[in-house]
Amino acid sequence: MKRLEEKFPGCGPALRRYRRASQIAKLSGASLFVLKLFPLWVLQTLRPLVSLTWGWSTDRTAVEVMKSCGLKDEELVGVLTYLYGDYGLPPGRVSFLVQALLETHYEGGAFFPRGGSSSIAKTVVSAINRRGGHVMVRAPVEKINVEPLPGGGWKAVGVTCKGVDITARLGVVSNAGATNTFKYLLPEKAAAANLEPLERLGVMEPSVQLCYLFVGLDKTDEELNLPACNYWILGGHDHDAQFDKFDAAETYDDLGFLPATFLSFGSSKDDNFSKSTPGKATLQLLAPVKYEWFEAWREKKHQHRGSDYEAEKKVWAERLLAKLYKYFPQCKGHVEFHDVGTPLTTDFYLNTKRGETYGLTHKMPRFSVEAQEALHTETGVRNLTMTGQDHFSVGVVAALASGYITAGYLSKTALANGAAEAIFAS
Repeated sequence: MKRLEEKFPGCGPALRRYRRASQIAKLSGASLFVLKLFPLWVLQTLRPLVSLTWGWSTDRTAVEVMKSCGLKDEELVGVLTYLYGDYGLPPGRVSFLVQALLETHYEGGAFFPRGGSSSIAKTVVSAINRRGGHVMVRAPVEKINVEPLPGGGWKAVGVTCKGVDITARLGVVSNAGATNTFKYLLPEKAAAANLEPLERLGVMEPSVQLCYLFVGLDKTDEELNLPACNYWILGGHDHDAQFDKFDAAETYDDLGFLPATFLSFGSSKDDNFSKSTPGKATLQLLAPVKYEWFEAWREKKHQHRGSDYEAEKKVWAERLLAKLYKYFPQCKGHVEFHDVGTPLTTDFYLNTKRGETYGLTHKMPRFSVEAQEALHTETGVRNLTMTGQDHFSVGVVAALASGYITAGYLSKTALANGAAEAIFAS
């Protein structure tokens, strides 16, 4: 705050109003999220009250709220929203709630899992196995099996996986996202109660698509003097204008620039990396792209999409490496390995449909009370519950919290145990 006030004289009162608005929005968001611990009828009953407290932070864009707080300087607004790539929309299109959650998310600093992101999966799998559960890989679910209820409606009874029917003892929990769950895994009639309002509100639109570059270096972070942090490299302070140009471009050549590039030094943030992989370093870059730029290769098999696809990937590797060398020229000549991931790669590994890295788009309709009812833990199919980033919001922490909410919805014992662990751990 102090540095911003020095850079933008006279902005102090407006900044403080903005910070207060962000804190209030965060509390408002938490209240609706907590309501997903309870049966859907609770939220439906409280809808008039929730709409009053919730609507002011969801029915306006981030830019609208910032201007109402007195933040008129375009450059200052651009600085405050430079992390917009974390939710995949420019601040003039995103619900203020999402910006507020991100604004308060980094208070006190950030964290990185020792051993890299894969350690999260390893820890979760270990916890499941210790409790008698099982984790299967390369075993995609083909459909959620349902049965009609005597009085009308549907009940989830299990899933089909590689042609094998697996019967659920208590129910099915879907972390496959709203698009997969309601459009592809459930029968149309069973999904209608959730899918109809989501489509009518325009919520089923996919989020941003990204092109990734994974880089391996032949020297350590210390030798190359690489920082332990992330960067968003942006084309200017007016993020909405940049994204408008991106949307209007039919090809990259029409655009001629990247509106945003993310650069992360993964190994430098992991104090275990130098022990497991001595003498090396890694980093990652990513940038927003359009699915249509790669759609011509969609029907071809992963890793067998042909020489023209590989040539296109090489072009993107060169574009992203140029960004790296511009800001960290000491990396030039030390790139030992690099690999490009496109939206088609995202489809293959995450089973998305149009490379949607963040699941559903984070436009304002998604955070209306009606949409949140359709994205509630409890679905329109009995014994089918939802979890994951579409359950509330994008992000590792949001997905983690969603898992806790769903576990708490299904088992009040799990809820109490989780709360006790959090209290005593802190």
